This record gives sequence, C-alpha cells and structure tokens, in this order.
Amino acid sequence: MGICASLSTPYDRKYPKSTVRTSSEAVYSRFRDGDCAFFKQARAKIQRDYILVVDRSGSMRGSNWVEAEEAVRYFARHICEFDPDGITLIFFDNEIVNFQNVKDPDFIARAFQEHPPRGSTNLASALHTCFLEHFGGKRGATTVLAITDGVPDSREDVAQRIKDAANSITSDEELSLSIIQVGGDQRAREWLRILDDELECAFDIVDVVVPAELIGMTFEQVIQKSLAD
Repeated sequence: MGICASLSTPYDRKYPKSTVRTSSEAVYSRFRDGDCAFFKQARAKIQRDYILVVDRSGSMRGSNWVEAEEAVRYFARHICEFDPDGITLIFFDNEIVNFQNVKDPDFIARAFQEHPPRGSTNLASALHTCFLEHFGGKRGATTVLAITDGVPDSREDVAQRIKDAANSITSDEELSLSIIQVGGDQRAREWLRILDDELECAFDIVDVVVPAELIGMTFEQVIQKSLAD
C-alpha cells in the first residue's frame, strides 16, 4: 500500500477547471538520463509559471549551496529567454523566503549570499507556498523544481501536501513537481524514491532526479545537460 491513499481537495482553485494544454511533442520527443518534467518543459520553452524551491537547511552549507546557486542561475537565464515574467525563487529552512519575478543573475547571487544555509528542512511548508501560488493564479499551469540534499522534517506532511495538490487538479498538465537531490545522503535518496514511486493520488505529479545514481554524471553535469538542445 502506498503512502498517499486517501482523497481530499483542500486547495481552492482560482482558475477554471482545466482546459490547459501546455504539453507538446517536443517535450517528450527525446528522453534523457536524469530527465524530469521541469527539464522537459523548460527545454521545450513551454509557457508556464516556473518555481524554483531551494533547501537552505544547515546541511546545504559548502559545495551543495554553491551547486544550487549555479543551477538556479542557469535555469533562470534560460527561462527568461521565453518568459519575461521570470521565475519564482523560494528558499526554505524552518522559515520561507519568497522572491517573485526573478530575472537578474546578480539578484540571485545576492539572494544566495544574504540567505545562507541554516536551520531545518521544512519542505512541506515550501511546497504549500508553491501550491497556494499555483491555485491562486490565473494561468493554471505551474512547474516546480525543488533542490534538496536531505530528508525533510516531516515526510508525512510532505506527502500530504503533494496529495492535496494532486487531488485538487483536473489534469496532470496543470501542475508538476520535480525534485533533484544535491549531495549523497543515502537516506534522502531512499525517501525520494518512495516519494516518486509510492504516492497514490488522483494524478502523478512528482518525479525525482538523483544524479548520484546516474553513472558518470555529477549534479553539475545533469544541470548543464538538462536544457541543452
């Protein structure tokens, strides 16, 4: 039995029931090692709201934080080429820091410098913030990428938030959540695989990328290849 069996619809959508059709053959024409919905949709330059969620818990200090910043700058630069509104950038530990319409790489650098890693891994609250933004918007098409290195404070709360969101949509094209692991925490890797494979929801909105499991590919290499033509 999976970890997400009951149905509920707690999110109040502000956009009409889905007539959203944001996929294209280009999205699924080529599958690659380490692909996920975020990579495929951004690579195909599909008009959606893009949200990047970055773990700033204490364990992200050092190379993990540097790699996360490089990834965000890379994605923001690419997405702004076809979406002038920019991205939403969310940092989370035991608190949430939310930046809207992010476009400037210098702003991203300052944000990472001024909000260094600390605290815990409250991924559930970060996802709740993302989902409120999605269901409160008008576009009705959102792609979320979460970058994290460890197991969250409450696995059950994370699963519940995802379940609530997945059971509040009427099409899997409305909302997707991709999670990519930075670092080599084995417990986090095992938990992410459970999250990817065992959620039982109305729609499967989650996919996971674990660079350490891709032979010969580092986190940086996965990011650099993710949007390449």
